[in-house]
Amino acid sequence: MIETTRTVHISQYKNGIITEVEDTTLSEYHLTLYINGRLHTIFSCTPEHLEELLLGYLLSEGIVKDLSQVECINFSEDWSHADVQVKQENKPGLVSECAYVKSDAVFSFSGVIRQFERFIWASRKRYKTGGMHCAALCDDQDILLLVNDISRHNTIDKIVGMAYKQQIDLASKYLIISARVPSDMAQKVINCGIPMLVARSIATYEAIQVARRCNLTLLGRIEDKQMKIYSGKQRLK
Repeated sequence: MIETTRTVHISQYKNGIITEVEDTTLSEYHLTLYINGRLHTIFSCTPEHLEELLLGYLLSEGIVKDLSQVECINFSEDWSHADVQVKQENKPGLVSECAYVKSDAVFSFSGVIRQFERFIWASRKRYKTGGMHCAALCDDQDILLLVNDISRHNTIDKIVGMAYKQQIDLASKYLIISARVPSDMAQKVINCGIPMLVARSIATYEAIQVARRCNLTLLGRIEDKQMKIYSGKQRLK
């Protein structure tokens, strides 16, 4: 079993005194991905939900248009390498100019605020080490899936892979993430057909332009029952 956290002895300064203590810190894992026998990339990730990470990555990066194109995923004995066989492999890349979110899902302001507050509480409770990014798949009623990783991009991929394995329709749900939104994260969400992305922080100018062009509802900086609506306000009521 791969450990997600490890203990280490450190020195701690507090109130003018240095003491020696045992601390819990995150475990950084490296997973090498081969696609159809060719080296593709190396992930720096938290060592859990690795199959889901790969499934989500293949879809969100546009390597496959549908996860039914994935024929098999084989991990090495120590889980440090994965060989994925896919059919009809696309040229690796993010979203194309013609990508467009077609979902007509509608979400309530009250539901988004409620799930965001639950998200903050749940993400803090799950890992007390700090330094983790978190993502949640939600609807107006509840948080359906919640994952953590040292990489904010990996959290999206893990959520997508988990949703696929549980046969959850992404077109009627939305994502909450603990980070800011650069354009490549917005593009990953668009590739997966998710209609709304909610960020704890802000979105970059480039991410806002991508969201507006591709019909993604993009929200940020929720606090005191307020939020920034960068694009797609037609999906909110």
